[in-house]
Amino acid sequence: MLVQGNWGENLWRKGRSFVSTMQSSCITPRIMDKTQYDTIIVGGGTSGSVLAARLSEDAHRNVLLIERGGDHSSYDDKVLKAERVWDAAASRRFSRTRRMRFPGNFLRNNITVGHTLGGTSAINAMAAVRGQPEDYDAWSELGCEGWSWQDVLPVFKKLENDLDFQDTKLHSSKGPLPLRRWRPTEFSLAQNALYQGVQEMGVKVCDDVNDRSKLPGVGSFPGTSRNGTERVTVSLAYLTPEVRQRANLTIVTDCPVGKVEFGKGPEAKRVIGVRTQDDRLILGKEVIVSCGALGSPQLLLLSGVGPQEELARHQIPPVHDLPGVGRNMQEHVGTCFIYRGPYEEEMIGSPAKVLWADDYDGNGDINFHISAAPVRSGPIIGTISAVPVYHMLPTTRGAVTLNRKNPHGFPDCDLNFLTHPQDLAALQKIVARVLEWEQTRAFKDWGAIRLFPRPTPNTLKKVKWAKQVKTISYFHAVGTCAMGSVDDSQAVLDSQCRVHGIEGLRVVDASSMPRIIRGNTYLCCTMFAERVAEFMNK
Repeated sequence: MLVQGNWGENLWRKGRSFVSTMQSSCITPRIMDKTQYDTIIVGGGTSGSVLAARLSEDAHRNVLLIERGGDHSSYDDKVLKAERVWDAAASRRFSRTRRMRFPGNFLRNNITVGHTLGGTSAINAMAAVRGQPEDYDAWSELGCEGWSWQDVLPVFKKLENDLDFQDTKLHSSKGPLPLRRWRPTEFSLAQNALYQGVQEMGVKVCDDVNDRSKLPGVGSFPGTSRNGTERVTVSLAYLTPEVRQRANLTIVTDCPVGKVEFGKGPEAKRVIGVRTQDDRLILGKEVIVSCGALGSPQLLLLSGVGPQEELARHQIPPVHDLPGVGRNMQEHVGTCFIYRGPYEEEMIGSPAKVLWADDYDGNGDINFHISAAPVRSGPIIGTISAVPVYHMLPTTRGAVTLNRKNPHGFPDCDLNFLTHPQDLAALQKIVARVLEWEQTRAFKDWGAIRLFPRPTPNTLKKVKWAKQVKTISYFHAVGTCAMGSVDDSQAVLDSQCRVHGIEGLRVVDASSMPRIIRGNTYLCCTMFAERVAEFMNK
């Protein structure tokens, strides 16, 4: 059943219905008709949508999904049209943005997360890259049982409906999430210049960037789209009208949760439910937090679970001292080259189309991503295109802490970009590959002028420039509630994502990953939820 959120007004736009009512509480009477839910999922984003669909397959389990943003019935063309990615990410209806502390002169000094049913899958570039098999084997070596590549490959196949590689050892056409690779005929001029230029440099073409045996190489991003022009979010794929009609599934939108509630006395470390920000208590036997790499540690901290000093700083009554909450934050660090091409172009499809996944030392290890994307086009300016470059194996670790002024507001985040000399050296080597590409015939035939960075290529190679580099985020933050052994002081979760030292509480999303993968984390978050649902449904 669906219980709609109630902040806003009745709207009808472009044939889509937006239904909500202004009331004093985000919890309607219908949500309170059960004395206790078996499972409460906080966060209806990428992972939360999957969990709600899979866990409610058990008709004996009453599931409640609570999302602080709007329902996916409110999606408009900013979300649904692939070429409007930038508009979706900038929309306050669908996203939350906060300026973050990045070092150096900032090129993009903010971090953005999804704020709607479907979460960040409604505002990202739809890039469905799994990462490398070695990434998951490394998780297993850290003590995360059940997360090796051989464990997760069947789960990746389970979630996808691959429209290009139907049923193979690596892919399946039977899952709910459609994947389609962008065709070279759909590339922009900048994307084509990158695609053709790196081939001149000796880089091989890869028809499937999710096949490790074909990397390093240059190929097309798989995107979560059926036809290349319209986005399919995880909530649209998993929370279908048929799923939402299940009597044991309740979905509430526009409802921020303030904290997880625990029992008293000897039950002080056992979950009893959640409390909304307007002080309504909802009872549940188990709570799953799926609020993302920033939101999940924030909710745990607000609930009294986390580093003792952080709780004391905000005068939050402690429930359980867990030093790893909010720590171990990892993100793909990058910088961005900006070019102006001479011709106006039609913006077609997602900006994430061509992907160069390679290594900077020639040893075959995948440690950088380079792509190209048109940003703006017009008859006078031609086309402004971005060529972002990312280091995929960061050494530095950051942290998420509660907002100093408003603990319930967007949390503070320190990514510590390039504070480790190894990361700085790696980014210099990746930049050198871009400068090499600028010398190819394909780049010169494009006819573009580099607008940023302005120094000459020789200057770009100098350490002085690299130390002042304008850093950007790939929006792939992970690790802030990481899985790990109970003997690991920084581990927050066990291998089934249960919070150490707490009964009835799990965290399932990007924050649960112990180490960042060498790929876009979107598909991994979908897989993560599928895998935990398998654990819970056994």
